Amino acid sequence: MMVTTLPLVLVPLALVLILSSWLAGAYIKTLILERLDYSNEQINDRFAHFTDQMEDIMRRMIVNDDVQESLTQSAMSHGRQNRISGFLKLYNYGAIRDILYMDNRRNIIQTHEFSAATLQSISESHIQSRLSGTYAKQVWTFHEDDISGDEGQFLFVSRYVRHLDLDVDPGLLVFKIDPKILDDIFGYWIMVAGADYLLLDHDHRVVYHSTHPEWIGYPADSVLENREIMANLSEPQLPSAERSRYLFSRHVNRRTGWKILGVVPYRTAMHQLRRIQLIFYLIMVVAAMGTITVVYLTTIKFTEPIRDLEHAMHAFRDGKFDTRVTVKRKDEIGEMAKSYNLMADEISSLLDTIQKDQEALTAAELESLAYQINPHFLYNTLDNVHMLARTSDDDRITQLILSLTKFLRISLSKGHNVISLQDEFEHVENYLNIQRIRFGGTFDFRVNLDPEIAGLGIVKFILQPLAENSISHGFRNMETGGFVDILGRRVDGKIEIRVEDNGSGIDEETRAKLNRLSELSPDEILGAFPGGEGGYGVGNVVARLRIYYGKMFQLHYDEGETNGACCTLLFDELSADRL
Repeated sequence: MMVTTLPLVLVPLALVLILSSWLAGAYIKTLILERLDYSNEQINDRFAHFTDQMEDIMRRMIVNDDVQESLTQSAMSHGRQNRISGFLKLYNYGAIRDILYMDNRRNIIQTHEFSAATLQSISESHIQSRLSGTYAKQVWTFHEDDISGDEGQFLFVSRYVRHLDLDVDPGLLVFKIDPKILDDIFGYWIMVAGADYLLLDHDHRVVYHSTHPEWIGYPADSVLENREIMANLSEPQLPSAERSRYLFSRHVNRRTGWKILGVVPYRTAMHQLRRIQLIFYLIMVVAAMGTITVVYLTTIKFTEPIRDLEHAMHAFRDGKFDTRVTVKRKDEIGEMAKSYNLMADEISSLLDTIQKDQEALTAAELESLAYQINPHFLYNTLDNVHMLARTSDDDRITQLILSLTKFLRISLSKGHNVISLQDEFEHVENYLNIQRIRFGGTFDFRVNLDPEIAGLGIVKFILQPLAENSISHGFRNMETGGFVDILGRRVDGKIEIRVEDNGSGIDEETRAKLNRLSELSPDEILGAFPGGEGGYGVGNVVARLRIYYGKMFQLHYDEGETNGACCTLLFDELSADRL
Protein backbone atom coordinates (compact mmCIF):
# COMPACT_ATOMS: atom_id res chain seq x y z
CA MET A 1 0.00 0.00 0.00
CA MET A 2 2.83 2.32 0.91
CA VAL A 3 4.63 1.47 -2.36
CA THR A 4 1.57 2.13 -4.48
CA THR A 5 0.67 5.42 -2.75
CA LEU A 6 4.20 6.79 -2.72
CA PRO A 7 4.17 7.79 -6.41
CA LEU A 8 0.79 9.40 -5.90
CA VAL A 9 2.38 11.57 -3.22
CA LEU A 10 5.70 12.22 -4.91
CA VAL A 11 4.51 12.95 -8.44
CA PRO A 12 1.99 15.72 -7.55
CA LEU A 13 4.42 17.05 -4.97
CA ALA A 14 7.25 17.16 -7.50
CA LEU A 15 5.03 18.88 -10.05
CA VAL A 16 3.87 21.42 -7.50
CA LEU A 17 7.42 22.07 -6.34
CA ILE A 18 8.75 22.41 -9.89
CA LEU A 19 5.95 24.77 -10.83
CA SER A 20 6.34 26.75 -7.58
CA SER A 21 10.10 26.96 -8.10
CA TRP A 22 9.60 28.25 -11.65
CA LEU A 23 7.00 30.82 -10.59
CA ALA A 24 9.13 31.96 -7.65
CA GLY A 25 12.14 32.32 -9.96
CA ALA A 26 10.18 34.41 -12.46
CA TYR A 27 8.72 36.56 -9.69
CA ILE A 28 12.05 37.12 -7.91
CA LYS A 29 13.70 37.87 -11.24
CA THR A 30 11.03 40.50 -11.90
CA LEU A 31 11.51 41.97 -8.45
CA ILE A 32 15.29 42.13 -8.85
CA LEU A 33 14.95 43.66 -12.31
CA GLU A 34 12.55 46.29 -10.96
CA ARG A 35 14.84 46.95 -8.02
CA LEU A 36 17.86 47.23 -10.32
CA ASP A 37 16.00 49.69 -12.51
CA TYR A 38 14.70 51.60 -9.48
CA SER A 39 18.17 51.99 -7.96
CA ASN A 40 19.57 52.96 -11.38
CA GLU A 41 16.81 55.55 -11.77
CA GLN A 42 17.57 57.01 -8.33
CA ILE A 43 21.28 57.21 -9.21
CA ASN A 44 20.34 58.99 -12.43
CA ASP A 45 18.16 61.45 -10.46
CA ARG A 46 21.01 62.18 -8.02
CA PHE A 47 23.46 62.64 -10.89
CA ALA A 48 20.95 64.89 -12.68
CA HIS A 49 20.57 66.94 -9.49
CA PHE A 50 24.36 67.32 -9.33
CA THR A 51 24.64 68.35 -12.99
CA ASP A 52 21.79 70.83 -12.49
CA GLN A 53 23.69 72.32 -9.54
CA MET A 54 26.77 72.78 -11.72
CA GLU A 55 24.63 74.42 -14.42
CA ASP A 56 23.09 76.78 -11.85
CA ILE A 57 26.51 77.80 -10.48
CA MET A 58 27.79 78.38 -14.03
CA ARG A 59 24.79 80.58 -14.83
CA ARG A 60 25.40 82.66 -11.71
CA MET A 61 28.99 83.20 -12.77
CA ILE A 62 28.05 84.04 -16.37
CA VAL A 63 25.53 86.74 -15.36
CA ASN A 64 27.95 88.30 -12.87
CA ASP A 65 28.44 91.98 -13.74
CA ASP A 66 32.25 91.83 -13.67
CA VAL A 67 32.32 88.67 -15.84
CA GLN A 68 29.94 90.22 -18.37
CA GLU A 69 31.87 93.50 -18.45
CA SER A 70 35.17 91.66 -18.93
CA LEU A 71 33.92 90.56 -22.36
CA THR A 72 33.50 94.17 -23.53
CA GLN A 73 36.62 95.82 -22.08
CA SER A 74 39.82 96.21 -24.07
CA ALA A 75 41.83 95.31 -20.97
CA MET A 76 40.95 93.83 -17.59
CA SER A 77 41.81 96.03 -14.62
CA HIS A 78 43.53 94.61 -11.58
CA GLY A 79 40.48 95.41 -9.49
CA ARG A 80 38.14 93.47 -11.78
CA GLN A 81 40.54 90.52 -11.81
CA ASN A 82 40.48 90.47 -8.00
CA ARG A 83 36.69 90.71 -7.91
CA ILE A 84 36.22 87.89 -10.41
CA SER A 85 38.82 85.79 -8.60
CA GLY A 86 37.08 86.40 -5.27
CA PHE A 87 33.73 85.54 -6.85
CA LEU A 88 35.09 82.27 -8.25
CA LYS A 89 36.57 81.30 -4.89
CA LEU A 90 33.14 81.66 -3.24
CA TYR A 91 32.06 78.56 -5.21
CA ASN A 92 35.37 76.67 -5.03
CA TYR A 93 34.19 74.17 -2.40
CA GLY A 94 32.82 70.67 -2.09
CA ALA A 95 33.20 68.60 -5.25
CA ILE A 96 34.55 71.58 -7.22
CA ARG A 97 38.34 71.41 -6.90
CA ASP A 98 39.15 74.33 -9.15
CA ILE A 99 37.58 76.97 -11.43
CA LEU A 100 39.19 78.65 -14.43
CA TYR A 101 37.85 81.66 -16.34
CA MET A 102 39.39 83.06 -19.54
CA ASP A 103 37.85 86.18 -21.11
CA ASN A 104 37.79 86.91 -24.83
CA ARG A 105 41.12 88.78 -24.53
CA ARG A 106 42.75 85.55 -23.25
CA ASN A 107 43.15 86.87 -19.71
CA ILE A 108 43.19 83.83 -17.40
CA ILE A 109 41.80 83.87 -13.86
CA GLN A 110 42.08 80.68 -11.84
CA THR A 111 42.49 79.28 -8.36
CA HIS A 112 45.50 77.33 -7.10
CA GLU A 113 45.24 73.99 -8.99
CA PHE A 114 44.95 75.65 -12.40
CA SER A 115 47.90 77.91 -11.62
CA ALA A 116 49.99 76.18 -14.32
CA ALA A 117 47.38 76.78 -17.03
CA THR A 118 48.60 78.54 -20.17
CA LEU A 119 46.94 79.71 -23.37
CA GLN A 120 48.66 76.87 -25.23
CA SER A 121 47.57 74.17 -22.76
CA ILE A 122 43.99 75.46 -22.90
CA SER A 123 43.87 75.63 -26.70
CA GLU A 124 45.31 72.08 -27.03
CA SER A 125 43.15 70.52 -24.30
CA HIS A 126 40.32 67.98 -24.65
CA ILE A 127 37.96 70.72 -23.50
CA GLN A 128 38.57 72.95 -26.52
CA SER A 129 37.99 70.06 -28.93
CA ARG A 130 34.73 69.14 -27.15
CA LEU A 131 33.48 72.73 -27.06
CA SER A 132 34.05 73.23 -30.76
CA GLY A 133 30.72 73.86 -32.47
CA THR A 134 28.73 74.43 -29.27
CA TYR A 135 27.01 77.73 -28.52
CA ALA A 136 25.67 78.02 -24.98
CA LYS A 137 25.82 74.42 -23.89
CA GLN A 138 27.45 72.87 -20.87
CA VAL A 139 29.94 70.15 -21.93
CA TRP A 140 31.08 67.34 -19.57
CA THR A 141 34.32 65.47 -20.16
CA PHE A 142 36.42 62.95 -18.21
CA HIS A 143 40.15 62.78 -18.83
CA GLU A 144 43.56 63.70 -17.46
CA ASP A 145 44.20 67.32 -16.52
CA ASP A 146 45.92 68.45 -19.72
CA ILE A 147 45.47 72.12 -18.74
CA SER A 148 47.59 72.31 -15.59
CA GLY A 149 49.24 68.88 -15.73
CA ASP A 150 47.76 67.57 -12.47
CA GLU A 151 48.11 63.78 -12.27
CA GLY A 152 45.02 61.60 -12.44
CA GLN A 153 41.72 61.79 -14.28
CA PHE A 154 39.04 64.33 -13.38
CA LEU A 155 35.57 65.43 -14.36
CA PHE A 156 35.55 68.70 -16.30
CA VAL A 157 32.52 70.90 -16.91
CA SER A 158 33.12 73.64 -19.47
CA ARG A 159 31.07 76.22 -21.28
CA TYR A 160 31.55 79.27 -23.45
CA VAL A 161 30.73 82.52 -21.64
CA ARG A 162 28.80 84.78 -23.97
CA HIS A 163 27.68 88.36 -23.45
CA LEU A 164 23.99 88.56 -22.68
CA ASP A 165 23.35 91.55 -24.96
CA LEU A 166 26.27 92.07 -27.34
CA ASP A 167 27.64 89.93 -30.16
CA VAL A 168 31.24 89.65 -29.01
CA ASP A 169 33.72 86.79 -28.80
CA PRO A 170 32.95 84.46 -25.89
CA GLY A 171 35.05 83.67 -22.86
CA LEU A 172 35.63 80.23 -21.37
CA LEU A 173 34.57 78.82 -17.96
CA VAL A 174 35.95 75.47 -16.73
CA PHE A 175 35.11 73.53 -13.53
CA LYS A 176 37.50 70.81 -12.38
CA ILE A 177 35.53 68.30 -10.28
CA ASP A 178 36.81 65.57 -7.99
CA PRO A 179 35.51 62.23 -9.39
CA LYS A 180 35.10 60.99 -5.78
CA ILE A 181 31.72 62.77 -5.82
CA LEU A 182 30.52 59.83 -7.92
CA ASP A 183 31.06 57.52 -4.91
CA ASP A 184 28.45 59.56 -3.00
CA ILE A 185 26.06 59.69 -5.97
CA PHE A 186 26.24 55.97 -6.75
CA GLY A 187 26.98 54.45 -3.34
CA TYR A 188 23.73 55.38 -1.62
CA TRP A 189 21.46 53.65 -4.17
CA ILE A 190 23.43 50.48 -4.97
CA MET A 191 20.68 48.10 -3.87
CA VAL A 192 21.20 44.84 -5.83
CA ALA A 193 23.91 42.54 -4.50
CA GLY A 194 26.34 41.39 -7.18
CA ALA A 195 25.36 44.13 -9.60
CA ASP A 196 27.84 46.36 -11.41
CA TYR A 197 26.93 50.05 -11.81
CA LEU A 198 28.76 52.01 -14.51
CA LEU A 199 28.82 55.56 -15.80
CA LEU A 200 29.77 55.85 -19.49
CA ASP A 201 30.67 59.07 -21.33
CA HIS A 202 29.85 60.06 -24.94
CA ASP A 203 32.54 57.70 -26.28
CA HIS A 204 31.35 54.79 -24.10
CA ARG A 205 34.42 55.11 -21.88
CA VAL A 206 34.05 54.06 -18.25
CA VAL A 207 33.87 57.13 -15.97
CA TYR A 208 32.78 55.17 -12.87
CA HIS A 209 32.67 51.46 -12.00
CA SER A 210 31.16 50.37 -8.69
CA THR A 211 33.22 47.18 -8.24
CA HIS A 212 36.29 47.60 -10.45
CA PRO A 213 37.69 51.14 -10.18
CA GLU A 214 40.79 49.95 -12.04
CA TRP A 215 38.68 49.80 -15.22
CA ILE A 216 37.91 53.52 -15.13
CA GLY A 217 39.03 55.19 -18.35
CA TYR A 218 38.78 52.00 -20.45
CA PRO A 219 36.31 51.56 -23.34
CA ALA A 220 33.11 49.85 -22.25
CA ASP A 221 33.41 47.12 -24.89
CA SER A 222 36.64 45.92 -23.23
CA VAL A 223 34.96 45.83 -19.80
CA LEU A 224 31.49 44.39 -20.49
CA GLU A 225 31.60 40.68 -21.39
CA ASN A 226 28.09 40.60 -22.82
CA ARG A 227 28.27 41.89 -26.41
CA GLU A 228 24.49 41.91 -26.59
CA ILE A 229 24.36 44.71 -24.02
CA MET A 230 27.01 46.73 -25.89
CA ALA A 231 25.04 46.35 -29.11
CA ASN A 232 21.98 47.91 -27.45
CA LEU A 233 23.69 50.82 -25.67
CA SER A 234 23.07 53.23 -28.54
CA GLU A 235 19.62 51.95 -29.54
CA PRO A 236 16.27 53.19 -28.16
CA GLN A 237 14.89 50.60 -25.74
CA LEU A 238 13.15 50.13 -22.43
CA PRO A 239 15.17 51.28 -19.38
CA SER A 240 15.55 47.68 -18.17
CA ALA A 241 15.45 44.26 -19.80
CA GLU A 242 16.83 40.74 -19.70
CA ARG A 243 19.69 40.18 -22.11
CA SER A 244 20.74 36.54 -22.36
CA ARG A 245 22.64 35.79 -19.13
CA TYR A 246 22.29 39.31 -17.65
CA LEU A 247 19.70 41.61 -16.15
CA PHE A 248 20.28 45.06 -17.55
CA SER A 249 19.14 48.63 -16.74
CA ARG A 250 20.11 51.85 -18.56
CA HIS A 251 19.31 55.52 -18.05
CA VAL A 252 20.67 58.53 -19.98
CA ASN A 253 21.43 61.77 -18.17
CA ARG A 254 19.57 64.52 -20.02
CA ARG A 255 22.19 67.24 -19.47
CA THR A 256 25.44 65.36 -20.12
CA GLY A 257 24.23 62.61 -22.46
CA TRP A 258 26.18 60.11 -20.34
CA LYS A 259 24.72 56.66 -19.69
CA ILE A 260 24.18 55.11 -16.27
CA LEU A 261 24.27 51.34 -16.61
CA GLY A 262 23.29 48.63 -14.13
CA VAL A 263 24.27 45.03 -14.98
CA VAL A 264 23.82 41.92 -12.84
CA PRO A 265 24.59 38.32 -13.94
CA TYR A 266 21.47 36.17 -14.05
CA ARG A 267 23.08 33.51 -11.90
CA THR A 268 23.92 36.10 -9.23
CA ALA A 269 20.37 37.48 -9.29
CA MET A 270 18.98 33.96 -8.94
CA HIS A 271 21.17 33.12 -5.95
CA GLN A 272 18.22 33.69 -3.64
CA LEU A 273 16.07 31.38 -5.73
CA ARG A 274 18.54 28.51 -5.38
CA ARG A 275 18.28 28.71 -1.60
CA ILE A 276 14.51 28.66 -1.80
CA GLN A 277 14.67 25.66 -4.15
CA LEU A 278 16.89 23.82 -1.67
CA ILE A 279 14.34 24.40 1.06
CA PHE A 280 11.62 23.15 -1.31
CA TYR A 281 13.55 19.94 -1.96
CA LEU A 282 14.03 19.31 1.75
CA ILE A 283 10.33 19.83 2.25
CA MET A 284 9.66 17.30 -0.51
CA VAL A 285 11.69 14.64 1.34
CA VAL A 286 9.82 15.33 4.57
CA ALA A 287 6.46 15.48 2.77
CA ALA A 288 7.16 12.10 1.11
CA MET A 289 6.94 10.55 4.56
CA GLY A 290 3.83 12.52 5.39
CA THR A 291 0.89 13.79 3.42
CA ILE A 292 0.13 16.21 0.61
CA THR A 293 -1.47 18.44 3.23
CA VAL A 294 1.86 18.94 4.92
CA VAL A 295 3.40 19.81 1.56
CA TYR A 296 0.61 22.24 0.79
CA LEU A 297 0.83 23.94 4.20
CA THR A 298 4.61 24.13 3.92
CA THR A 299 4.36 25.70 0.46
CA ILE A 300 1.94 28.29 1.82
CA LYS A 301 4.46 29.08 4.55
CA PHE A 302 7.06 30.04 1.99
CA THR A 303 4.87 31.88 -0.49
CA GLU A 304 2.97 34.06 1.95
CA PRO A 305 5.91 36.36 2.80
CA ILE A 306 6.55 36.95 -0.89
CA ARG A 307 2.86 37.64 -1.48
CA ASP A 308 2.80 40.03 1.48
CA LEU A 309 5.81 41.83 0.08
CA GLU A 310 4.13 42.00 -3.34
CA HIS A 311 0.89 43.41 -1.87
CA ALA A 312 2.86 45.93 0.16
CA MET A 313 4.82 47.09 -2.87
CA HIS A 314 1.66 47.38 -4.97
CA ALA A 315 -0.06 49.35 -2.20
CA PHE A 316 2.99 51.61 -1.92
CA ARG A 317 2.93 52.08 -5.68
CA ASP A 318 -0.74 53.12 -5.44
CA GLY A 319 0.07 55.85 -2.93
CA LYS A 320 -0.42 54.09 0.42
CA PHE A 321 2.95 55.16 1.78
CA ASP A 322 2.27 53.86 5.31
CA THR A 323 2.17 50.23 4.12
CA ARG A 324 4.82 48.07 5.83
CA VAL A 325 5.66 44.37 5.86
CA THR A 326 5.83 42.44 9.14
CA VAL A 327 9.25 40.80 9.20
CA LYS A 328 8.97 37.29 10.66
CA ARG A 329 11.84 35.59 8.83
CA LYS A 330 15.61 35.86 8.98
CA ASP A 331 16.38 34.47 5.51
CA GLU A 332 16.69 36.30 2.19
CA ILE A 333 12.94 36.96 2.01
CA GLY A 334 13.12 38.57 5.45
CA GLU A 335 16.06 40.67 4.25
CA MET A 336 14.01 41.76 1.24
CA ALA A 337 11.14 42.70 3.56
CA LYS A 338 13.53 44.68 5.77
CA SER A 339 14.96 46.41 2.72
CA TYR A 340 11.45 47.28 1.53
CA ASN A 341 10.50 48.68 4.96
CA LEU A 342 13.70 50.71 5.08
CA MET A 343 13.11 52.03 1.57
CA ALA A 344 9.47 52.90 2.40
CA ASP A 345 10.52 54.70 5.61
CA GLU A 346 13.11 56.76 3.76
CA ILE A 347 10.73 57.69 0.94
CA SER A 348 7.98 58.61 3.43
CA SER A 349 10.46 60.73 5.38
CA LEU A 350 11.54 62.47 2.19
CA LEU A 351 7.92 63.12 1.22
CA ASP A 352 7.18 64.57 4.67
CA THR A 353 10.26 66.79 4.43
CA ILE A 354 9.25 67.98 0.96
CA GLN A 355 5.72 68.71 2.16
CA LYS A 356 6.96 70.64 5.20
CA ASP A 357 9.44 72.58 3.06
CA GLN A 358 6.66 73.43 0.61
CA GLU A 359 4.39 74.59 3.42
CA ALA A 360 7.21 76.70 4.89
CA LEU A 361 7.95 78.15 1.47
CA THR A 362 4.28 79.01 0.93
CA ALA A 363 4.07 80.64 4.37
CA ALA A 364 7.25 82.61 3.68
CA GLU A 365 5.86 83.81 0.35
CA LEU A 366 2.59 84.88 1.97
CA GLU A 367 4.46 86.67 4.74
CA SER A 368 6.70 88.35 2.17
CA LEU A 369 3.65 89.56 0.24
CA ALA A 370 2.02 90.79 3.44
CA TYR A 371 5.04 92.95 4.33
CA GLN A 372 5.61 94.57 0.96
CA ILE A 373 5.54 98.37 1.20
CA ASN A 374 5.00 100.80 -1.63
CA PRO A 375 7.91 103.31 -1.32
CA HIS A 376 5.93 106.07 -3.02
CA PHE A 377 3.09 105.67 -0.54
CA LEU A 378 5.63 105.85 2.32
CA TYR A 379 7.27 109.00 0.87
CA ASN A 380 3.89 110.69 0.32
CA THR A 381 2.79 109.84 3.86
CA LEU A 382 6.02 111.21 5.34
CA ASP A 383 5.59 114.35 3.21
CA ASN A 384 2.11 114.85 4.69
CA VAL A 385 3.51 114.40 8.21
CA HIS A 386 6.23 116.92 7.31
CA MET A 387 3.62 119.51 6.23
CA LEU A 388 1.66 118.96 9.46
CA ALA A 389 4.87 119.42 11.47
CA ARG A 390 5.62 122.70 9.71
CA THR A 391 2.06 123.85 10.43
CA SER A 392 2.62 123.13 14.12
CA ASP A 393 5.96 125.04 14.07
CA ASP A 394 7.86 122.14 15.57
CA ASP A 395 11.30 122.23 13.94
CA ARG A 396 12.42 119.02 15.57
CA ILE A 397 9.60 117.01 14.00
CA THR A 398 10.22 118.69 10.65
CA GLN A 399 13.92 117.88 10.81
CA LEU A 400 13.23 114.30 11.95
CA ILE A 401 10.77 113.64 9.12
CA LEU A 402 13.10 115.12 6.49
CA SER A 403 16.02 113.04 7.76
CA LEU A 404 13.92 109.86 7.85
CA THR A 405 12.63 110.47 4.31
CA LYS A 406 16.14 110.93 2.93
CA PHE A 407 17.37 107.97 4.99
CA LEU A 408 14.72 105.65 3.46
CA ARG A 409 15.30 106.98 -0.07
CA ILE A 410 18.99 106.17 0.04
CA SER A 411 18.35 102.84 1.85
CA LEU A 412 16.15 101.63 -1.01
CA SER A 413 18.33 103.21 -3.75
CA LYS A 414 16.30 101.39 -6.43
CA GLY A 415 17.73 98.03 -5.40
CA HIS A 416 21.35 99.01 -6.18
CA ASN A 417 24.11 97.65 -3.97
CA VAL A 418 26.60 100.36 -4.97
CA ILE A 419 25.86 104.08 -4.48
CA SER A 420 27.91 107.26 -4.66
CA LEU A 421 30.06 108.43 -1.74
CA GLN A 422 27.88 111.54 -1.60
CA ASP A 423 24.75 109.41 -1.04
CA GLU A 424 26.57 107.22 1.51
CA PHE A 425 27.69 110.28 3.50
CA GLU A 426 24.21 111.81 3.24
CA HIS A 427 22.75 108.51 4.43
CA VAL A 428 24.92 108.40 7.58
CA GLU A 429 24.31 112.13 8.17
CA ASN A 430 20.53 111.53 8.15
CA TYR A 431 21.00 108.55 10.46
CA LEU A 432 23.05 110.61 12.95
CA ASN A 433 20.54 113.46 12.78
CA ILE A 434 17.71 111.05 13.65
CA GLN A 435 19.71 109.55 16.52
CA ARG A 436 20.67 113.00 17.86
CA ILE A 437 16.98 114.00 18.01
CA ARG A 438 16.07 110.60 19.48
CA PHE A 439 18.62 110.92 22.30
CA GLY A 440 17.72 114.55 23.02
CA GLY A 441 20.92 116.11 21.75
CA THR A 442 23.27 114.20 24.06
CA PHE A 443 25.83 114.11 21.26
CA ASP A 444 26.76 116.11 18.16
CA PHE A 445 28.44 115.20 14.89
CA ARG A 446 30.23 116.50 11.84
CA VAL A 447 30.20 114.95 8.33
CA ASN A 448 32.75 116.25 5.83
CA LEU A 449 33.29 114.80 2.31
CA ASP A 450 35.78 116.11 -0.24
CA PRO A 451 33.70 117.15 -3.33
CA GLU A 452 36.45 115.80 -5.57
CA ILE A 453 35.57 112.18 -4.64
CA ALA A 454 31.82 112.62 -4.04
CA GLY A 455 30.90 110.92 -7.34
CA LEU A 456 32.88 107.72 -6.73
CA GLY A 457 30.94 104.53 -6.05
CA ILE A 458 30.99 102.47 -2.85
CA VAL A 459 29.01 99.55 -1.40
CA LYS A 460 26.11 101.06 0.51
CA PHE A 461 25.51 100.86 4.30
CA ILE A 462 29.23 100.94 5.16
CA LEU A 463 29.31 104.00 7.41
CA GLN A 464 26.06 103.52 9.35
CA PRO A 465 27.24 100.44 11.35
CA LEU A 466 30.51 102.25 12.20
CA ALA A 467 28.65 105.37 13.40
CA GLU A 468 26.17 103.19 15.28
CA ASN A 469 29.06 101.59 17.21
CA SER A 470 30.14 105.07 18.38
CA ILE A 471 26.64 105.82 19.70
CA SER A 472 25.74 102.43 21.21
CA HIS A 473 29.17 101.55 22.63
CA GLY A 474 31.30 104.70 22.74
CA PHE A 475 28.66 106.98 24.37
CA ARG A 476 27.15 104.28 26.59
CA ASN A 477 28.46 105.86 29.79
CA MET A 478 28.19 109.48 28.66
CA GLU A 479 25.14 111.60 29.45
CA THR A 480 26.20 114.52 27.24
CA GLY A 481 29.10 115.87 25.20
CA GLY A 482 29.52 113.01 22.74
CA PHE A 483 30.89 113.86 19.30
CA VAL A 484 31.21 111.84 16.06
CA ASP A 485 33.49 113.13 13.27
CA ILE A 486 33.21 111.51 9.81
CA LEU A 487 35.67 112.53 7.11
CA GLY A 488 36.17 111.43 3.48
CA ARG A 489 39.16 112.56 1.41
CA ARG A 490 41.94 111.50 -0.99
CA VAL A 491 45.35 110.87 0.59
CA ASP A 492 48.43 109.91 -1.46
CA GLY A 493 46.32 108.62 -4.35
CA LYS A 494 44.09 106.52 -2.08
CA ILE A 495 40.60 107.11 -0.70
CA GLU A 496 40.48 107.52 3.09
CA ILE A 497 37.25 107.42 5.13
CA ARG A 498 37.54 108.01 8.88
CA VAL A 499 34.93 107.66 11.65
CA GLU A 500 36.17 109.04 15.01
CA ASP A 501 34.40 109.62 18.34
CA ASN A 502 35.32 110.89 21.81
CA GLY A 503 33.68 108.00 23.60
CA SER A 504 35.02 105.36 25.96
CA GLY A 505 37.19 103.70 23.27
CA ILE A 506 37.79 100.01 22.56
CA ASP A 507 39.79 97.54 24.62
CA GLU A 508 43.00 96.24 23.06
CA GLU A 509 41.77 92.64 22.60
CA THR A 510 38.65 93.69 20.66
CA ARG A 511 40.64 96.25 18.66
CA ALA A 512 43.19 93.60 17.63
CA LYS A 513 40.39 91.23 16.65
CA LEU A 514 38.73 93.92 14.52
CA ASN A 515 42.01 94.84 12.81
CA ARG A 516 42.53 91.22 11.71
CA LEU A 517 39.15 90.97 9.96
CA SER A 518 40.30 92.27 6.55
CA GLU A 519 42.82 89.39 6.35
CA LEU A 520 40.12 86.68 6.64
CA SER A 521 37.75 85.14 4.10
CA PRO A 522 34.06 86.26 4.12
CA ASP A 523 32.94 83.07 5.93
CA GLU A 524 35.66 83.44 8.58
CA ILE A 525 34.78 87.13 9.04
CA LEU A 526 31.09 86.41 9.71
CA GLY A 527 32.04 83.58 12.09
CA ALA A 528 34.43 85.77 14.12
CA PHE A 529 31.54 87.25 16.14
CA PRO A 530 29.05 84.39 16.76
CA GLY A 531 25.61 85.11 18.16
CA GLY A 532 25.64 88.78 17.08
CA GLU A 533 28.13 89.76 19.81
CA GLY A 534 29.94 93.12 19.78
CA GLY A 535 31.76 93.70 16.52
CA TYR A 536 29.26 91.76 14.40
CA GLY A 537 28.19 94.94 12.58
CA VAL A 538 31.81 95.78 11.72
CA GLY A 539 32.32 92.16 10.61
CA ASN A 540 29.34 92.44 8.26
CA VAL A 541 30.84 95.61 6.76
CA VAL A 542 34.25 93.98 6.22
CA ALA A 543 32.69 90.81 4.72
CA ARG A 544 30.78 92.84 2.13
CA LEU A 545 33.84 94.94 1.31
CA ARG A 546 35.91 91.77 0.93
CA ILE A 547 33.43 90.31 -1.58
CA TYR A 548 33.32 93.51 -3.66
CA TYR A 549 36.94 94.72 -3.41
CA GLY A 550 38.97 91.62 -2.58
CA LYS A 551 42.04 92.79 -0.65
CA MET A 552 42.12 96.28 -2.19
CA PHE A 553 41.00 97.91 1.05
CA GLN A 554 42.07 98.12 4.71
CA LEU A 555 40.12 98.65 7.92
CA HIS A 556 42.03 99.73 11.02
CA TYR A 557 40.96 100.83 14.50
CA ASP A 558 43.17 103.20 16.52
CA GLU A 559 42.76 105.26 19.64
CA GLY A 560 41.38 108.68 18.67
CA GLU A 561 42.89 112.05 19.53
CA THR A 562 40.37 112.38 22.38
CA ASN A 563 40.98 108.83 23.69
CA GLY A 564 37.89 107.55 21.86
CA ALA A 565 37.81 105.15 18.90
CA CYS A 566 38.97 106.02 15.38
CA CYS A 567 38.10 103.66 12.49
CA THR A 568 39.96 104.27 9.21
CA LEU A 569 38.93 102.72 5.87
CA LEU A 570 41.59 102.97 3.15
CA PHE A 571 40.75 101.97 -0.47
CA ASP A 572 43.30 101.38 -3.21
CA GLU A 573 40.70 102.08 -5.88
CA LEU A 574 37.18 103.49 -6.09
CA SER A 575 35.72 104.55 -9.43
CA ALA A 576 32.55 106.05 -10.84
CA ASP A 577 31.95 103.07 -13.17
CA ARG A 578 30.72 101.03 -10.19
CA LEU A 579 27.48 103.03 -10.04
